[in-house]
Amino acid sequence: MKGLGAVFVVLVMALAGIGAGYATFQDKVTVHGIAESGHLEVGIAAIGTNDDSDNSDGVENNPANFDPYYNGEEVVQSNYDTAYTNVWNDTWKFKIGETSFYEKMHVVARKVYPNYAPTINFAVGVKNDWGSVPARIKGFVFEFEEKNLTTGDTVAEGKITGIGEDGNPVYDWTIKPSENTIIYNPETGWPNFDVVSYAIYGYNMPQGEGGSSLQDLLEMKTFSSITISPGQVMYVTITMYFKDIPQDHYLEGNLTLNYMDFHFSSGYP
Repeated sequence: MKGLGAVFVVLVMALAGIGAGYATFQDKVTVHGIAESGHLEVGIAAIGTNDDSDNSDGVENNPANFDPYYNGEEVVQSNYDTAYTNVWNDTWKFKIGETSFYEKMHVVARKVYPNYAPTINFAVGVKNDWGSVPARIKGFVFEFEEKNLTTGDTVAEGKITGIGEDGNPVYDWTIKPSENTIIYNPETGWPNFDVVSYAIYGYNMPQGEGGSSLQDLLEMKTFSSITISPGQVMYVTITMYFKDIPQDHYLEGNLTLNYMDFHFSSGYP
C-alpha cells in the first residue's frame, strides 16, 4: 500500500506539471473600441427675389419695371410698380464652395396689396467636414406678430406649427385676432396669402419637385422626402401671392425649419 501511495503522489505531481505546461502556452487578444458621434449643421442662403427694391440682389426683376401680379391663373405684369420684396442673410455659419450659408434669412415685403405675387429664391446646405451627417427636414415653426399701424395695437401673435387633422393650419395663439388680418382670415382659418407654386432643386432633382398651394408647402410632403448629404445644396423657389389683406397692417415673423439626422427622421435603427 505504501508503494501504491508513492506512485499516486508521483502521478499527481506529473499531472500538475502537465497543467503548468498548458498554462504556459495560453494567450489572448484584445479588441479596443471607440464610438464618436457625428454632428449636423444646416445653413440657409438668401439668393434673391424677382421684385427687390433696386434690382440688385442677383436675381433679375421680372417684370423689370412693374410688380408681379397673380390673375388667378398665372403671374403676369401689373400696371404698377408699388410693392417690393427683399431678402438678406444674417449670422454666417459655413461655406460650401463659393456659397456662404447663414443661421437666418430675412424676408421683407412692403406696400403689398391683393394679388401681388413675388418669387423668393433661397438655398439650404449641410456643412461638409469630418463627422458631418446627412439631414432631412422634420418640421417647422413660424412665429409671428402682426400690428395695426393705424392704432399701434398688436392684433395677432403666436405661431403656426403645421397642418392639423382637419387639413387646416395649427395655430398656437398668444393673441388671437378678432378681425381679418394678414396672418389669419377668420372665415377660412388660413392666412391671407397663398402659394402659386414652389419647386425644389438639387443634385438628385435636376427637374425640380414641388407643389401649387400653401397647404402643399405646409404639409412638407416634398421637403420631408428629401435628404441633403454633407456638402450638398437644395435650392428652393417659392411664388406666393397676397389675398384679402387689410390695409396698414405690419406682419413680422421667423420661420424655423427643424432638421434631423436622416437616419432618425427616416426611422432607421
